[in-house]
Amino acid sequence: MALPWKEYAKADPRWGRLHDCTTALEVPTALMWGPLALVLAYGTYRRRPWRHFWQVVCATGEIYGNWMTFGPEWLTGSRELNPLNSWVHKWVYLFFANVLWIVIPLILLIESYGVLMDACDRSKSHRRTDKLPGRVEMRVIWSMLAVFALVVVVFGFVKHLV
Repeated sequence: MALPWKEYAKADPRWGRLHDCTTALEVPTALMWGPLALVLAYGTYRRRPWRHFWQVVCATGEIYGNWMTFGPEWLTGSRELNPLNSWVHKWVYLFFANVLWIVIPLILLIESYGVLMDACDRSKSHRRTDKLPGRVEMRVIWSMLAVFALVVVVFGFVKHLV
């Protein structure tokens, strides 16, 4: 089982050692996205309507994980990526193997978007005004946003003081 990872690590050495970024991304992948993908496979096979919400969640997580894996590398000049001047390592391992984790989730997002928008149009629930948040709910929402903004500002200043 380790042989494919050893081979892939020739192109991206972070996967051949205990790297903080890849480890932090693989823990939720193994604990959440993997089991959720199995549940989604069942939901897709049985054509269950609930799968579309979870499909959006899982696909968004996959795209975000791919960005967090490769975005910093591209922005910093690919310090960790090492395609060894080999087209196989660069185009097959780094490009093709990883672009699948973007293209497939994008296709699933587009599919679920269409299904969910169609369901909203049919139900017309988005046009009901009796389900809008009331004064109490809006105060709670704005209070939470204010607390969040305060925490961001305070920690931003503290970070610069230290």
